Amino acid sequence: MNFTIEKITKDNYSLFDDLIFIRKNNREKTAEERALPGEHAEAHKTLANENLHIFAAKADGKFVGYVSAVYIPKVGSPKAPGHFFIDELWTQPQYRKSGIAYALMMEAEKTSRAAGAIGMRLYTGSDNRAARALYEKCGYKNLGCDACFLEKEWNGA
Repeated sequence: MNFTIEKITKDNYSLFDDLIFIRKNNREKTAEERALPGEHAEAHKTLANENLHIFAAKADGKFVGYVSAVYIPKVGSPKAPGHFFIDELWTQPQYRKSGIAYALMMEAEKTSRAAGAIGMRLYTGSDNRAARALYEKCGYKNLGCDACFLEKEWNGA
């Protein structure tokens, strides 16, 4: 399968927004939904954050998967400048097992190294065998800890 990897910017954000719609709704936008004017000012502002890196895979003229990573530098520790954290990695089901997720992870790694980070970190469910296999293929090691991922969301967010 032929695909390319692109960094998400304000110039290609509307195409990326279509992919996010698919992930949230399990379907593509209808013609009527595509015709609605999109308000992307907040997203464009977020994309300007130099520590946020989103890459998407394009196949068949549309984005079909993405990885979102955030660089968190260590303050006051010049020998340990910080890590990239993978926030999300997702590929449309029909494009899975085609090398897209691996290529997205390698793009995030390349960006992490260029930024001077000392490594990358991520969380995944211990029962998500496919994700764990991919991450191990990418060189990640299971630390074997009993970490618990906690989250708190604000109402209306």
